[in-house]
Amino acid sequence: MKSDVRDVIAYIAGAYLYNKKAGSVYSYETGSYQQISGKFTDKKINVYDYRINKYISGTGKNDDFSLYHYGNNKHINIKFKGNKFEGYDYDSNKHFSGTVNNRSVTLYDYETSKYYDYSI
Repeated sequence: MKSDVRDVIAYIAGAYLYNKKAGSVYSYETGSYQQISGKFTDKKINVYDYRINKYISGTGKNDDFSLYHYGNNKHINIKFKGNKFEGYDYDSNKHFSGTVNNRSVTLYDYETSKYYDYSI
């Protein structure tokens, strides 16, 4: 998947599971902070990516969300279970999965077959 989409997914997972007030995500791949903010409830996720000035938002229940990325006009499905998450990116047509441990987020991208590390 595109790196900006990967960053947003890592932010959403880390913020939803660990720190709902986070205002950025740090990518160890690029060595930089990405300014992203969001609001989270058990039924709605609404995130703003300042790099592209677009929202990623959607609704769900039972920790299973269908999101819409207004930057690439594609859906993202994401489901949380414990400290793990998994989903599908309709832009790349590939799955992703990962874990959140405190401030650390590890995301596996099935398109690149690589792990990506983040801090929230």
